[in-house]
Formats: sequence, structure tokens, C-alpha cells
Amino acid sequence: MLPADWPWHFELNNELVGKAFIIHNLLNWHHDNSTILIVPHKVPNQAIRWHHPIKACNFAMAGMGQPAWSHACNLCTKHVKDAQGDLIAADCLVVTDVISLGHPCCLVHNCKEPLKKPTKCTCCKHVGADTQCAIISCHAQSTSLFCTCSIPSHHAMEAQFLNCGKVMFKWQVTPGQGSCNPWGCEC
Repeated sequence: MLPADWPWHFELNNELVGKAFIIHNLLNWHHDNSTILIVPHKVPNQAIRWHHPIKACNFAMAGMGQPAWSHACNLCTKHVKDAQGDLIAADCLVVTDVISLGHPCCLVHNCKEPLKKPTKCTCCKHVGADTQCAIISCHAQSTSLFCTCSIPSHHAMEAQFLNCGKVMFKWQVTPGQGSCNPWGCEC
């Protein structure tokens, strides 16, 4: 039992667990790479303290920085073939290190610009893209209560996707597929 005048409390919340998770993974990454984690101590807040170590780790992990960067087994890659059996696409699952958690990126695919605030969905260059229909091939504006435009089939795809219990991302419609679920798994 702790004394009543103990100056620290042990209440956990999402923010504290998230920060501990990031710090733990930074320490593991530096240990695995035989490097030393160095953080500044005289900074106004924790976000500034951890910004450069997280950025350096993410930069090192980009491209071929991960041990299994060229991995593409049949469990995590779906090969799409045409009627003749020729490979036309390979859809890959995203595998990431946990240090990327809490570092949102621009909604526009492959955009490398940082967000002005973590609560924003787009960078300064792509302001307004977050109000565009969530169907990749559609450039209409989304309606106020939906992430899709007013086209009924787009609303139906959004409803089907949300019923699957998945996180909402941009969908690519394959002609004749008729489903928002490119993996073909059951809801």
C-alpha cells in the first residue's frame, strides 16, 4: 500500500499508453540496430522531444530499411489476373512498424508532405481533398453525412463497406466486381 501523500498517481489513459508504446518501440529499434537513443531534455513538450527520434527511425525504415521489405507471400498479396490468366495487379496488405502509429499522413495517396496539424486529413497542398467522394474514380464532392457523393451506388458501396466493420479508406472500383471489398472476404 502506498502512503496517502504519495506524489504520483498510476491512472492509465489512451494517451499515456500510446506514448509508452512509441517510446518502447523506439528503444527496441535502437537496441536492435546497436544505436543509442538520444532525446533533448530542455524542450517545451513531449511532442518536440520525440519528433526527431521518430522521424529518424521512420526515415531509416523507409524503402529497404525493414528486414522483410521484399516479402510478398500469397497470404498478404492478392494477385489479380485477367481472363487469359495474365497478371494485371498485385494488391498488398500494408505492413508497418508500430512507430508510425500516431503520425498521420496526407489523405492523398503517396503524398509525402507533413500535415500542419495531426487532426487534419490533408497537407497544405491538398486542402479540400478530404471533401471529395471516397470512390477513387469519382471526383465529385461528398455529401454532408457521407464520405461519398450523391450517386446512389456510391452511397450503397459506403454502406456495404461500413457494414463490414472495416476502417474507411479510399476504394478502387474494379469494373464488374460490384463490391467494395477487393479481398473478397465475407463480412
